[in-house]
Amino acid sequence: MRYALVDAQGVIIKSSDEYRKFDLSLAHTKSGYRWLPYVETDPPQHVRDLETVAFTYVVDGADVVRRWTVTRRPIHDQVAAIKAECQRRIVALTGAGGIIECIIKQSNANMRANELNDKRINGGTLTEAEAGEAVALRNLAVAIKALRAKSNDIEALGEIPLDYAADARWA
Repeated sequence: MRYALVDAQGVIIKSSDEYRKFDLSLAHTKSGYRWLPYVETDPPQHVRDLETVAFTYVVDGADVVRRWTVTRRPIHDQVAAIKAECQRRIVALTGAGGIIECIIKQSNANMRANELNDKRINGGTLTEAEAGEAVALRNLAVAIKALRAKSNDIEALGEIPLDYAADARWA
């Protein structure tokens, strides 16, 4: 067990961690000083990308208790978390294994869409397979634009909601 040396005003002076061997029964203290046990508590639930957690030790009756504080990260960190979530969703939408593969797939999709558009613009007629491909490419573009728009909507909120990554926010 860990102990803290506390002065008469309740200020923590030392911790038993500062001694290699610590025997509470042998501890001699000045008048008004006392050794109190630490009470460890688990950190509170929080959204790691949007909040930070810090703790302090405070004297609470006959114990020294770890008190936790949850604080919002700076807004630019919160916005970065939203952008990362949007990126994660776009990568998943393209079926890519990562961001580089996703960019390559989007680039290839754009090139193919341009080829199909060029064929139509030059008076050609798309085959049934090409027409289906054009629809799929258009749907992919529309879905990516919708994700980016949702990202912008979430970023524009006064306070970023803690459930920003929930599917319902991106639907």
